[in-house]
Amino acid sequence: MSLDKDYENAIRYYLDTIFTEKAEVFENSNDIIELNVVKPMTRYITANASVNFKFSTPMFAWWDLTSACNFRCVHCLYNDTEYDSSNDLTDEEALNLAETLTDDFGIVQIVLSGGEVFLRAELLKKLILKFKENNVGVTLASNASLISPEYIDFLAKNLNMYTDRIQISLDGATSDTFKKIRGTDGFYKIVETIKSLAEKGVRVTVVCIVNNINYDEVVDVYDLCESLGVYDFVAGKMLCYNDTHKRLCVSDREKMLLAHKLLTQRANKKTLLKLGLFSNIELLNVVEIENIIKEEKYRNFYQNFGTLYQRSCNLNDRISIRSDGNVYMCMEAACASALMGNIREKPLGEIWAERGSNVFFQPRVLEKMGCKDCRYSCICNGGCMAKAYKRFGTINSPELACRFCKRVV
Repeated sequence: MSLDKDYENAIRYYLDTIFTEKAEVFENSNDIIELNVVKPMTRYITANASVNFKFSTPMFAWWDLTSACNFRCVHCLYNDTEYDSSNDLTDEEALNLAETLTDDFGIVQIVLSGGEVFLRAELLKKLILKFKENNVGVTLASNASLISPEYIDFLAKNLNMYTDRIQISLDGATSDTFKKIRGTDGFYKIVETIKSLAEKGVRVTVVCIVNNINYDEVVDVYDLCESLGVYDFVAGKMLCYNDTHKRLCVSDREKMLLAHKLLTQRANKKTLLKLGLFSNIELLNVVEIENIIKEEKYRNFYQNFGTLYQRSCNLNDRISIRSDGNVYMCMEAACASALMGNIREKPLGEIWAERGSNVFFQPRVLEKMGCKDCRYSCICNGGCMAKAYKRFGTINSPELACRFCKRVV
């Protein structure tokens, strides 16, 4: 298949950017760069620990406060299901869980998500105060449609620009596109809420999931974020869970051309750009992209990296709690056979103490993955072990049907 010049130029620009920046991260891997992100902290600790080091308690928690939502977004994981929040943890159960996470586990960062977290606005206030009293970094994930001016003042008073943030979904630059994706009005209110939060000193991250409805507006969303004072903008990829999602996905070529447009604009903006359009393993499995990656110029970049992280991504540094009290290693690991337990049936401390029998707390074995001699091992790592398990029934597999992996055990 011939490669058109626009696509080739976009690939080369993208690779030049990510490999150069990754090399800079590698050279400074012992520096804690951002206080609000756990990864630099875990990287710092593990870089100075033994090879077999694991955290005794998680540093990071992801907690879905509710499975209810006031929107019905076409790209959502739950877009073809019925929302049922009847089994959500009660306020009392939630506050007891927060106490366990702070007093017993000593977590340093938490993401509070949903559903839509502001459907439980009063509980959310109590949780924010509890976590901030214990110096826990807080990230709120929301569609921002239910945040009142009074609540904005509360967030401005209690959230720290350096350790806390609110992540807001905004999937279009116009009201019409917003409505096609979200299934409801509210674009202008959300834009005004974002602006007000930023003006009052709350760190705002805007996430835009790229699909074939909003593709032509993504650059405009980035421009809009700049005008609103947004701290960082994330262009994320569609995750396909059903046939509706598959119809929304854009091609690899389109994603790469979009990445090129966004990257060429970021130098003139204060709003930081974060691209989530490709994982490393996906890059390698697009033939046109891999044909360029294997050139000597790029090979010289990534062969100097070494392996930054363990192949088993889990160092016992994380935990994910669903709205009904089910506990998993991470949000991607949420499947019946990987359930660690439920806090209504057993205290979280006991669930954590028994984690060794869970599939995701087992070591991921390089030899069993068939990746031992792969020239891309240092930049790929097989991708997400949870995605691999859900797709192939084993953690000893790449996350997708990788064309470089010869065997799976």
